[in-house]
Amino acid sequence: MGSLRWDKEGEEKAKTIQRRAEFDHKRGELQVAEADTRARIKVLQQDLERQRIELALYSSDNEARIVSSSDREQELRRIRSADPAGRAAAGIVPSLAKRQASDSSRNSGKKNKREAQNAP
Repeated sequence: MGSLRWDKEGEEKAKTIQRRAEFDHKRGELQVAEADTRARIKVLQQDLERQRIELALYSSDNEARIVSSSDREQELRRIRSADPAGRAAAGIVPSLAKRQASDSSRNSGKKNKREAQNAP
């Protein structure tokens, strides 16, 4: 009977060792997977930071371009005196003012003819 007991204890000990080895192996795999995931996260964070910097640079370049374009346009207007600030601010467009003036003078000519025909 003693030998059967030793055999059974030996089997239980072997099973315990086997379970412990499986546990250690699985734990090692999970640790490697975790390290891999952390490395990927770090790379993605660096990529995100690089993209944020690139966007900030692009935005500042765009703002500088807008300011430069506006300054250049104002300087050209000043040099050419094409659109004085007062008329531009009031929304008066020279061609519209000319058109209105020509329309009124055209109509006044027709009005004078009618008045001459209707006169006694």
